[in-house]
Amino acid sequence: MSSAQTNEVREVTTDRFMAVLKDLEFTGNQQGTQFYTFINEYPVRFDATNLPLTGMVNMYLFQHHFPAAQYQELVKFVNEFNFNTFFTHAYVVKEDSGELVLSADAPFLCPKGMSDMQLRLAIEVALQAVLEFGKQVFEHFSLQPVTPPEAPQEGK
Repeated sequence: MSSAQTNEVREVTTDRFMAVLKDLEFTGNQQGTQFYTFINEYPVRFDATNLPLTGMVNMYLFQHHFPAAQYQELVKFVNEFNFNTFFTHAYVVKEDSGELVLSADAPFLCPKGMSDMQLRLAIEVALQAVLEFGKQVFEHFSLQPVTPPEAPQEGK
């Protein structure tokens, strides 16, 4: 983190959460308490909505839709994924169109606060967890990355 990092345990705020993302040099679009970006061509959302209790990193593979007929196959995949991890929760989302999308959440708890280093580590671990989910989805279903759209920068 920046030279101003501290080992003092403090409440985790949206400003502190976003400062870590800036320090990690992620580019994307902040919308209130959420920050959207693409990492390794995967769509990632960093979510500070429930701070100071929990922060979250999410992957919603909106660029890859599955037909409703694959529901059982998708549920089997996410159940096996969830069985083999304790940090990430994967699930199937049914969109209004009836198509299915895979998603995963990696929350971290911080009700007593965190030091700057603890916060950065929690975000990095949660990010690696959802990136692993994306990797396994792409491998299992033989998906190809979609070039991410150019994300508008904050204030533009």
